[in-house]
Amino acid sequence: MRSTVAAGGAVAALLVFAPSALGATAVSVAKRCYAEGDRIAIDGTGFSPGGGVDLSLERAAGEVLEQSGDPVAGQDGTVGGTYGIDNETGWFTGTQTRFEMTLRLVDRTRRDAGQPVESPEVTATTSFIFSRWNVGVAAVGGKIRAGRPFRYRAVGYTNAVGKPLFAHWVRGRTRVFTKRLGVLSAPCGDRGGRLARGFPFRPRAGTYKVNFNTSRTNAFARDTISHTTARVRRAR
Repeated sequence: MRSTVAAGGAVAALLVFAPSALGATAVSVAKRCYAEGDRIAIDGTGFSPGGGVDLSLERAAGEVLEQSGDPVAGQDGTVGGTYGIDNETGWFTGTQTRFEMTLRLVDRTRRDAGQPVESPEVTATTSFIFSRWNVGVAAVGGKIRAGRPFRYRAVGYTNAVGKPLFAHWVRGRTRVFTKRLGVLSAPCGDRGGRLARGFPFRPRAGTYKVNFNTSRTNAFARDTISHTTARVRRAR
């Protein structure tokens, strides 16, 4: 799990925010949509000072996907920091690319003292969209071919909303050609489209891949999703 966290990487190192009045608990996250590989920024208030907090990520229907009992509230009753999500979670079914997720924080001090877990003084929740991070390609035979069209669908580029997506045709470690595909849209950083030719240039014979990412010049940037092409047998 990629996370700025302590205790084995389960939950973020908890930050202290400005003091807040105790009473009903509350929690919010920084963005409307998060994706696999993201760090969820959490801001909770109204918890027992210095008390333990249970954190869980759930489907809207209540299925618990992941949980941790590591967070500890600050002396002002705040809970903050980031929770890191794996690059591949296994939380999506079939062709599903997103679902509504609930983040739940439970005040253990008040729960263990006998207060109902459903009460607002004990439990706080917030919801957001959770997206797969991927670029899907629909092409004849499942491989991008020089003279054939293909469709692409990028989802979950949540940290690049409003920025352009690029496709890079690479041969070995050499970037041969780059095409700007358009701007990634809110809230999850999506972009879809169709290219009339799998190779919008004259390729030399060889083995290629198409790398999708948000860099204009770096075909191997950190946010790259790579797709195999059919081998080019001769120059076209």
